[in-house]
Amino acid sequence: MANTWTHHHARINGIQMHYVEAGEGLPVVLCHGFPHLWFSWHRQIPLLVEAGCRVIAPDMRGMGQTEAPPEPEAYDVDTICADLTGLLDHCGIDSAVFVGLDFGAFAIYDLALRFPGRVKAIIGLENPAAPHNPDVPPLTEYRAMGEQHFLHIEYFRVPPRADQELHAQTRTFLHKVFWTLSAEVNYFDMFKHPPGTGYIEAMEDAPALPWPWLVLLASVVGWQLGGWRLAALCLGLSLFIAVNGLWELAMVTIYLCGISVAIAAMIGIPLGILAT
Repeated sequence: MANTWTHHHARINGIQMHYVEAGEGLPVVLCHGFPHLWFSWHRQIPLLVEAGCRVIAPDMRGMGQTEAPPEPEAYDVDTICADLTGLLDHCGIDSAVFVGLDFGAFAIYDLALRFPGRVKAIIGLENPAAPHNPDVPPLTEYRAMGEQHFLHIEYFRVPPRADQELHAQTRTFLHKVFWTLSAEVNYFDMFKHPPGTGYIEAMEDAPALPWPWLVLLASVVGWQLGGWRLAALCLGLSLFIAVNGLWELAMVTIYLCGISVAIAAMIGIPLGILAT
């Protein structure tokens, strides 16, 4: 793996933000999910650079080397969007292609809705639209689901359990969650556990590192532990605030998974790079 990026730290939107940058050309901002870091994109960055892109991959608010304010309100939709527009301003960029995974996908959808002039295109990965009753706040629906079986969103809802348990067993959590989120495991097997089960207990045991599909994982997990501050409570609550906040404002998050594929081709980004 060629190290083609440069690390930066900057004061953006009132917090200290860490991001890596590489290449020149079409600006592409990569927004990771939970519980990830900028390093989630380490395979895509060199290929995007080769394709003629200026790639910027931040540690999202509350994760990695980016500052983690303790207040849940510091993770609402307006603040996350301001982080991303502030990053563009800091880098001297008017607009960029935004690629989001998991939590990062929700962030870029909100950004496109609120600041369309700053977004050339969005590419949403992993999270398709989920059916919801438009008359009921999403978290009310999730709470009903969590009464039937384990649900990670419900696990994060009531502090301080998630914060305490995941801080106490960070290495175990990362080891198990990376395995659970891989193609080797059916994620929905966790739903077989009863309500009240802990997140760590709901996941199956992962085999010893390294794993065949990611030979660097042993070192990556160790590296992430060194650079990753587990902001479980803040991030869990921030997701709740954002989801219900959008519902209360009668705003519809646009899930453009299919359109994103077309946009990626139109703007010259080979979609295979993002799946690498």
